[in-house]
Amino acid sequence: MSDQRDEQIRSLSLPVQRECADIKMSCAELMLEIFRVHAKEMRSQQLEDQRKGSVLKMVEDFIRCTPVYTHMEKDWVDTVKIVLEEAVMKYLDAHNIAGCIPRMKAKCLCGIGQCLRALSLDKSSDAPTQWIVTEMELAKLADIPEEGEHEGEDELDKHSRHFLKYAKQIRDMKSNDGTSQHYLVQATECLIQALMLALNKKYPDVAACSALELVECFGQYDAIISTQLLALYQSCNISVKLSDLLHRAQLDPIQSKLASLLRQRDNMLEKDVKYNLCSSSVMTAVQSSLEKDWQAWKKMEIMVNHFDILKEFPSNFNFIILQHSPDKNFLYGAVLEKPKGAGSSTGGGDKKGNPGKQGITAPSRAKIFGMETSRAELEDLLSRCKDHRQNVQQILVKQEYQRSQAAMRRKMLENLDDSMKTQNPKSMVDESEKEERQLQDEFRDLVMALEMYLKPITTQFEGILVPAIPSPSTSVTEKPGREPKEPPPPPQEYTILLADPDLMELPLEALKVFQTESIVSLSRDFSLQLFYHRFHQEVVEEGAADAAAKKAKSKGGDQPFSRIPGLRDASKKMAKIIPLNRPLNPWNTHVDTMNFRFIVDPHLDCAETEENKPIEIFNKILEEYEQQFTPRWLGVNGEEHAPSVGEWEVYLLENSAFIFYGMERLLSYIPPAKMSALNIPDCMLIYSLDLAQTTQSFTRQSKIDVLKSSKVLPLEKPVESAMLTSLAGIKCHLGNQWHCTLAENASKLKTNMKDLLEGGLSTGEAIRLLFTPYRRKLPVSEEGEAETEGEANEKKDEEDKDADNMTDRSQTSDKTATTVDYKDNIDVQRAWFNFVCYGLPNIVVTQV
Repeated sequence: MSDQRDEQIRSLSLPVQRECADIKMSCAELMLEIFRVHAKEMRSQQLEDQRKGSVLKMVEDFIRCTPVYTHMEKDWVDTVKIVLEEAVMKYLDAHNIAGCIPRMKAKCLCGIGQCLRALSLDKSSDAPTQWIVTEMELAKLADIPEEGEHEGEDELDKHSRHFLKYAKQIRDMKSNDGTSQHYLVQATECLIQALMLALNKKYPDVAACSALELVECFGQYDAIISTQLLALYQSCNISVKLSDLLHRAQLDPIQSKLASLLRQRDNMLEKDVKYNLCSSSVMTAVQSSLEKDWQAWKKMEIMVNHFDILKEFPSNFNFIILQHSPDKNFLYGAVLEKPKGAGSSTGGGDKKGNPGKQGITAPSRAKIFGMETSRAELEDLLSRCKDHRQNVQQILVKQEYQRSQAAMRRKMLENLDDSMKTQNPKSMVDESEKEERQLQDEFRDLVMALEMYLKPITTQFEGILVPAIPSPSTSVTEKPGREPKEPPPPPQEYTILLADPDLMELPLEALKVFQTESIVSLSRDFSLQLFYHRFHQEVVEEGAADAAAKKAKSKGGDQPFSRIPGLRDASKKMAKIIPLNRPLNPWNTHVDTMNFRFIVDPHLDCAETEENKPIEIFNKILEEYEQQFTPRWLGVNGEEHAPSVGEWEVYLLENSAFIFYGMERLLSYIPPAKMSALNIPDCMLIYSLDLAQTTQSFTRQSKIDVLKSSKVLPLEKPVESAMLTSLAGIKCHLGNQWHCTLAENASKLKTNMKDLLEGGLSTGEAIRLLFTPYRRKLPVSEEGEAETEGEANEKKDEEDKDADNMTDRSQTSDKTATTVDYKDNIDVQRAWFNFVCYGLPNIVVTQV
């Protein structure tokens, strides 16, 4: 009975115990920071002493006086001697007092691991070497002495004074290194326990801190584990940032049920230390409701088996991580291990994606690198990018106003005599060209600054991103009477950039390291876990799905009930649609072309003289691809009426892909609070041609933005918009990163629709061709010469568009097209890298 009573007493958690534990942890964090500052000063002094010569050291030892400390200096010296031990003791006390509170236990274990790692670094004789292992290995190869090189040198006398001195130093260094390794092992054990506890209990902030500390423990000594830990840290860090973004979007609990649940959860977390509300039934109910009913919460989940999710991706997916440390003074770069998924571009494995038994196991491709950087340098780079975007916006608005005024003037003077007509002044054209050259120079300088900032990391990627292309067997081709084998097809490598939100603001796709010929797709995402949530299809219970389908059909007949007008009439066009036979690669995901929805120019912000009106351009697209792709596309344009927020929600909820083509920002039409509260996991693609401005749209939007708070406006930026659409459940987001003209948006729409619809390319491949238009394949004439783009378009207009002869261009383009030669000195244009892909790069448009 006494043992049972003691166990019950130990499991109790009193408010005074929790508050005491919280205070002890806060005090230990301060002590740990004090020790880190002291250790950094001592390490800097040690490195400075190592660079001094022996004569200088002898002179300094001779003239050095015994230091006389002031009262404060003496207190500081006495404090730093025991501050780390005191921090460890406080963490241990807090861990014992915490009782059955898992969050406090996880934080205490993480803090103990941080203290032990700091002590390990302090006891080490040399500076940390976990990020210079590669350089050390190369230096060892260069310093290998040749045979007979040291034969003539005199050996050191074992009884001399120098030998005894050096022997004592070596023994001390070995002893210190052994102690350092001992503390490092203990730190790794505590951090792993904290990481596992945080993942099981879903504490992403504690898991992120533990994972980053483990990355620093392993470094380049174990690249496979370090890359996985870095990916885990990035996933946890992005989960915390997405949670903060969601809370900023859902400020008013009256707006949605999601906002009220978040507010209720935050109120309980604020009083958790005092009342222990996290273990209450109310908190459990709120947590289960968020996990079950809301896509935004599901997208922030960090899976316990995060180390194994890489195995479920196709083998031609290449993940590259660029991540800053929390203080922005260190930059990590990594190439993750090659996935061995089922959807691969090469053979050699079974149906489950396991490598073949007969093949030789390929060496690991996982690499990790780290470099010291400066927060001021990063902020300067972001400031230059922000200034460039503002200059682009101002210049484009001014040019659009000048063009519209000149067009109106020409229209007014059409019926006058030729002598009274005024032609477009040459000075306006010259000024526009000068401003465009200025923007181009600014963009080129920005890319060069980005190249210099990331150069220590990107130079390590150059050889890794180029896969080895197998050559055909020579024994078969040399035999007489046999036709030579065709060379193997080039590898279809998909590259996915996993960068932190700060780097997402920059044109990463313009870096030279990503201009490799083998990369056919280049996309970006925020973390590996978020990419997995996009890639992994949720399993719906069969009974619930069948019941919902029967209920919908009983209410609406053959077609389920829909709030979209014209859906029933559009379904009757199925008999007139030409079937599309488009085989998919194993790594592709399909999206139904018969379930597209769109909203085009909701407020008719174009001038009457505008040549690239969104409604006219989009109607031409609908007519051009009506026979196979667009007959059942439904939506609203500004000529009909301006859609309300409710109509935006309807068209976003009931689709497989959504297209917005208009002015200003996407989230200026549907508020961020509405977008983040949507549950649309069935929406595979959102195609947003926004950020174009006219005089009317600029005036209208300026009056609306004045009434918005400073907390809402930042949520409408491009990167934040991509985050919010990701929280809503959308698999892929295609959108602009800075302002552009209507002509540029029209060109993107025509090019991308041709690639996605007619060409059968995936989303990442289509965007990749926008980045590298010089590699676009052009049609080949009968004489075997490549036609220009204008000649190809003229010939296409003259051809008979017989429905029976319509085939998938992606299946025949390699034989009927040629590629423009790549030139190293090609002039990169800023408009090439404006339109980017967030999320899945393997989505292909087809008929279902």
